[in-house]
Amino acid sequence: MFKKRKKHDIPDIAIIGYLPADSTGSVEVYVQTDDNGGVPHFHVRKHGKKGKLEWETCIKYTEALYFLHDNYKDKLPDKNISKALDEMLKSENPNDHRTYWQTAIVAWNNNNSSVEVPFDLPQPDYTLL
Repeated sequence: MFKKRKKHDIPDIAIIGYLPADSTGSVEVYVQTDDNGGVPHFHVRKHGKKGKLEWETCIKYTEALYFLHDNYKDKLPDKNISKALDEMLKSENPNDHRTYWQTAIVAWNNNNSSVEVPFDLPQPDYTLL
């Protein structure tokens, strides 16, 4: 689950999963390790052709709201992505036999010590983003 990134990219991330790829690239859901936000959140980003970042945003665990901080100002570009995100998080992660939502909570709690997310926190309706 933990993946070391290249020097020019984010130093350390815990990948939660990927939304289905479209014609220009994959949408990745991850938790940044030692995140300085102080607000529990996960990142969603899309790389296009040649790995170029098209957009990236942060979303709160506690409610279906963006957490726009630092350089993360983007929002999900359309409702199809928010629907796919919501469905993916509700589905079972075959790598650890939990839902991807539970995987995301564990990833935050294991990689960020400032604020814990309760393991039994209900998943917000991210289709509302």
